Amino acid sequence: MLKENKAIELSNLPTLKTSELLRKLDQVALHGAAKLGPSYRWVNTFGFDMALDTKGRVWIIEVNLAPRLNSRHEMCMRWYLTGPL
Repeated sequence: MLKENKAIELSNLPTLKTSELLRKLDQVALHGAAKLGPSYRWVNTFGFDMALDTKGRVWIIEVNLAPRLNSRHEMCMRWYLTGPL
């Protein structure tokens, strides 16, 4: 599994800098959390699944109200033990 910055560097996204694309992802997540927060006061952490299209635009795929914060580690361990799905 690749970290965000490495995935962007290896992609064929426009000539926007990796740092600029990561900043855009952060901005969308923060804006989304600010909008959702008042309606979901009991939620401490929102998990945003996002993607960048070929023009560098951010798309929200889904928002998780109870994200598994350690899922990357679990996925890597599963791949190590059984191979990729």
